[in-house]
Amino acid sequence: MSNYLLFLFHGNAEYEYELRYAIDSLTAIYGTKFPFQIIIYTDQAQLISDFIPPQTIIREINTIELTEWKGKNGFVHRIKACAILDACTKYNGNFIYFDTDVKFKSKIDSFFQHISTKGRLFHTAEGKMNESKSPKLNQKISKFLKNHPEVNISSEAEMYNCGVIGFKSTDSELIQKVIDKVDEMFPMYPKHVMEQLSFSWYLGHQQNVKTCENEVYHYWNFKEFKHILKFEYKLSKAITDVELAIQPKLNWESKSAWHRNILKLIGKNYKQKMPLQ
Repeated sequence: MSNYLLFLFHGNAEYEYELRYAIDSLTAIYGTKFPFQIIIYTDQAQLISDFIPPQTIIREINTIELTEWKGKNGFVHRIKACAILDACTKYNGNFIYFDTDVKFKSKIDSFFQHISTKGRLFHTAEGKMNESKSPKLNQKISKFLKNHPEVNISSEAEMYNCGVIGFKSTDSELIQKVIDKVDEMFPMYPKHVMEQLSFSWYLGHQQNVKTCENEVYHYWNFKEFKHILKFEYKLSKAITDVELAIQPKLNWESKSAWHRNILKLIGKNYKQKMPLQ
């Protein structure tokens, strides 16, 4: 059975630089020979043709498909689930989907064996939504689920970071359930994490789940990095390591609110210590 690495790049053209960085980090580990097939779903194939590895499969998405995949509610994150479902119907095997904002730190092909035996893969386990240590948004979603038992998702369910998702092509029925549940919940609670919740429930609840935060760095909380990458790639400069570039922001966020407010009053912020500043 074949193994596939799946990316989705659409919308903002600057995400090209995130994808380029992800591919560069992958080739730094594997060289030019991969033990899996790379598939990229995109509406901007012309932007990536000069850096994608040979033999990469490009699945071009047209405007009509993008509109359909957003659904009647125009939910952009629904596109991800639809692309995954489309891949399940076209290719037979084991898949690992990655958001573009990732850096590969070590080999990931061992996870395919786990997936092949009906195991699941996500990037990180965020904890049960109702726990006090859980992110505040997850706690709010837990209350939403408790107030809407008709949704039929436990308010105490585990939430996973879906920047990485491992699945099999035979999971297509579950992926369709993910989409259907998103369509049900989004009008009731229009938050961007509705697809994350749905994936976490249908692919994570009472499943044999592994996470890959040690193998893959997912900088979902560092949107500024794509601007740094754009500058450095365009000028052919040495590329900054995302784990170093994010440190000023993490240090800033670790300070108390009153400390940050004082620093703002004197014109200080974390961006001043980032590259390009």
